[in-house]
Amino acid sequence: MPNEVRSKKKIIENRLEKAFIVQTDDPEESVVRFATTNVAARREGANEIGTDFNMVSCKRLPWADKFVGGRVPESAYIENGWWFECATCSERVNDDTTAPVFALDLVFCCEKCHCAEVADRNAAEARKQEIIESLLAKFPGVEVTYASKDEVRRVANFKFPGGNEQATWVLGEDTVSVATRDVDAWNVWREPFRAFDQIGNRP
Repeated sequence: MPNEVRSKKKIIENRLEKAFIVQTDDPEESVVRFATTNVAARREGANEIGTDFNMVSCKRLPWADKFVGGRVPESAYIENGWWFECATCSERVNDDTTAPVFALDLVFCCEKCHCAEVADRNAAEARKQEIIESLLAKFPGVEVTYASKDEVRRVANFKFPGGNEQATWVLGEDTVSVATRDVDAWNVWREPFRAFDQIGNRP
């Protein structure tokens, strides 16, 4: 009976997912996969990298086993000898870095670089919101489907009542780009607005 128990325990342990590192000859083409066997991890890793099974190697990564079912945090990679580039300044971040910051699913060499990324994201979100608010003010009743966060390409896509396709508007312009088959629908929808605009009102 004790031998049977040990045998069943071994079978169960063998079926548990474990961590593997799958990589090509290029060190930047590597992924961590959780699988029950080396072959399964190698196949899944090759698919994720976008290459053939025989173009990758696969080996165990025991220190990452505890992250099965989730993602391996960047801090754990660094603790185990890996390194990253700072998302802001591209400085190498490794276990010698004095005060790395792990946030936004990114790695930063310091708090200053982290704050710079946050500021950039906030500015991008503000640009997007400006386009949305301007579009809705100019064309009330539309449904915004996309608004750019770009500093140069200030554009938005939207749907309007009666239209089949998305229309496109550039911030600050008086015209929109409408699909050919939606031109008539656009003119019908906009006609009441034009009439009120002529008398200095808006519905």
